[in-house]
Amino acid sequence: MSVTPAHLAVTRPSRLQPTLRLTFTLLALALVAVLLGQGAPAQAATNPAPSSTANVGPQLGWTEDTVYVQSDATSRWPVKTATERLSQGSPLRLVLVKTCPVRTSASQPAVQCISVTSGDLGGGTLAGTTRWTFAKSTNKLTTATTTLNDRWAKHASSADRLNIAEHELGHAVGLPHVKRKASIMDAYAHGRTKPDAGDLRALNERY
Repeated sequence: MSVTPAHLAVTRPSRLQPTLRLTFTLLALALVAVLLGQGAPAQAATNPAPSSTANVGPQLGWTEDTVYVQSDATSRWPVKTATERLSQGSPLRLVLVKTCPVRTSASQPAVQCISVTSGDLGGGTLAGTTRWTFAKSTNKLTTATTTLNDRWAKHASSADRLNIAEHELGHAVGLPHVKRKASIMDAYAHGRTKPDAGDLRALNERY
């Protein structure tokens, strides 16, 4: 979820004394600063494919329980640990690989692979974004790409970086945002480094 800066237009009466005008200006600037600083989210909402506007209807998930994770993110992002944490306690098996396997014949199942990269997504509150596609007929994921914001990571704690990596991988396996502070799928960075019971329940329902 990216934050759109709030803009505040202040109309000043033309006959106000200079001191009063300055007071109004300072109050307006303070209000704008407060609006801009409120609840800056650390993660991006999942950005779905054009065929869908939200994670609605039957729960999204991959067809098979084993999903590969190919990471080209910088070393600031603990993708290996995030992959391991998200795999514990549920049937889902995430496997970190240097390169996703290639399907060599039509008789083999389709390769399920999440591509993780990182780059400069700007200096705002966006820490990561995940794009995915799915088959409408089955609600099964077909592709997932996660991008983590290296600029944001420079000033984030190690716990928040792990939280963000797990959160975005959660989107990549079909989990939506939830309003639960203990969850890694809460839309704000809070240093949670393990899926909670609700996260594991959601994974068990999908895999």
